[in-house]
Amino acid sequence: MKRFISLALVLLFVALIGGCGKKTVTQEEEVLVPVEIAKTRLADLAHTLNTTGEIIPFAEVAVAPKVSGRVAVIHVKVGDRVSRGQVLLELDATEARNAKTMAEAGVGVARANLNKAKQGLADAELDYNRTKALYDSQAVSKAQFEQAESMLNNARIGVELAGEQLKQAEATLQNAEETYNN
Repeated sequence: MKRFISLALVLLFVALIGGCGKKTVTQEEEVLVPVEIAKTRLADLAHTLNTTGEIIPFAEVAVAPKVSGRVAVIHVKVGDRVSRGQVLLELDATEARNAKTMAEAGVGVARANLNKAKQGLADAELDYNRTKALYDSQAVSKAQFEQAESMLNNARIGVELAGEQLKQAEATLQNAEETYNN
């Protein structure tokens, strides 16, 4: 234990002597940088930088007309700024006008076909009623009666089909008119 105490005292003594020695302080020298000074004043500052690169738009929009046709007038040039709803070009109305005229003719034909089918139905009903009366009195065969009945059913189907064709022709006309008016 004595040995431990004497070792501790020696170390303490060495530490005290080392800590109380002359201290060397190194000071850093200040480096002076030359600067330019100017009086403050109001002025426009401009710095021009010429460079090349690729411009990428924020958003791209695919422009497609609702209808196809020949372009009659172009209202903008490549690179012009456009806004929503702005008319970019006008289409030649000749094709739309022709389509409207054809659709009107189609409606006329469909109406005529419907009237013809209705007349055919009226004729088939008369023939059926006459044949039925004759069949009831056993003046015609069952085959003739069934043929008249079949003709009546076909005439009814013909009226339905002609009515559907008229509806389709009217829808085509409405689309053609919307295209022509827009």
